[in-house]
Amino acid sequence: MKIHSGRLLITLFGLMLATSQIPAAPMPTDEQPVSVNAQPVPQSEESAGPKDSASPKDSASPKGRIEVVFVVDTTGSMAGLISAAKEKIWSIATTLSRSEPAPEIRIGLLGYRDRGDDYVTKLTPLSTDLDGIYHELMAFQAGGGNDAPESVNQALHEAVHKIGWSTDKSVCRIIYLVGDAPPHMDYDDDVPYRDTCLLAAEKGILINAIQCGSMAETIPVWSEIADNGKGVYAAIEQQGGAITPETPFDAKLAELSQRLDATRIYYGDSSAREKQNVQWRNQERIYEDASVRSLAQRAVFNCTSSGLCNFAGHQELVTDVLSGKTLLKDLDASELPDELHGKTPDELETLILSKDSERRSLQKEVLEIGEQRGKWLLEELKREGKELPELDRIIFDSIRAQLAPFGIKLPESALTL
Repeated sequence: MKIHSGRLLITLFGLMLATSQIPAAPMPTDEQPVSVNAQPVPQSEESAGPKDSASPKDSASPKGRIEVVFVVDTTGSMAGLISAAKEKIWSIATTLSRSEPAPEIRIGLLGYRDRGDDYVTKLTPLSTDLDGIYHELMAFQAGGGNDAPESVNQALHEAVHKIGWSTDKSVCRIIYLVGDAPPHMDYDDDVPYRDTCLLAAEKGILINAIQCGSMAETIPVWSEIADNGKGVYAAIEQQGGAITPETPFDAKLAELSQRLDATRIYYGDSSAREKQNVQWRNQERIYEDASVRSLAQRAVFNCTSSGLCNFAGHQELVTDVLSGKTLLKDLDASELPDELHGKTPDELETLILSKDSERRSLQKEVLEIGEQRGKWLLEELKREGKELPELDRIIFDSIRAQLAPFGIKLPESALTL
């Protein structure tokens, strides 16, 4: 079929928005090629999104890049910290998204234990796919580590060499080493942490060292790692610090998150579909396993310009067409989901425009409720006479200072709980 309207693709946007259930990945079928106009779909005045929301045209809006890797001891003594990290990862990402200018955010993850445990290291390369990162983090469970020293040397070495850092010197690259025990220094085939720190400094990768607990043997090593890595050393309580309470706004934000996720329409060949199916499975597991607090934080992050990459994922049709990345005339019907087959151009156009407007309305609502949520949390801390959780404050203060030389400003008001 030929589609003559240049506005066609906006409609695809909302094809599944009416349902709050997470849909299965749409699987295109083989048909004849679809020929459509070459022009990107124009955006109606009525569908303009809120100032801070992530519209498809914002896909190129993040300026600069932040790469952050968390290297976390996952032995038995770290159970509290791992639980805290699972609750804080989205708030950290949202804080970074409020940098000026809004950056592209890539996060990596490396869990480590020691030789003789179930594993020595588990590595998840740097990615804008925070759903995938979060899924890996949720799988972390504390265990092993019968002796005090751990494989810190190997963990740091792999974090510098195997995580997928960019080589662009304009990119801010940061490691957070988080653990409670010093490294084994008796493994002959290890690369000592001192050598790794020096190499990281040459590459422009900063290393911060956060010690959990007060093990005396760890203090001088963590301090040296931070000094040689041009980062900061900090100590927190063994359990990782307080977790912010659930708020009266979390359940609503979690519901809106599902409705937003349901607006995505994926396209492409079989290789693209495989990646998209992984995205859907990660999303399903997040809704099954994550706390309502985390779902609320994820919703807010996904509505920012920096969160658009995570929200859209791989080859999301409306985002790509509205941004001009993909032209409908170049797509075969086999690359489109079944739901779009048999629709007339007018039907597609009407549906797309309606759903695009609905998505933007949801984004606006998420950001407004998210702001109310943040204010409520700050007031609750003040009412209880508490300071900000120490892990949040340490990460915020350190990353704020380390972003500044790259021309990225992180205002005090950006801190998200």
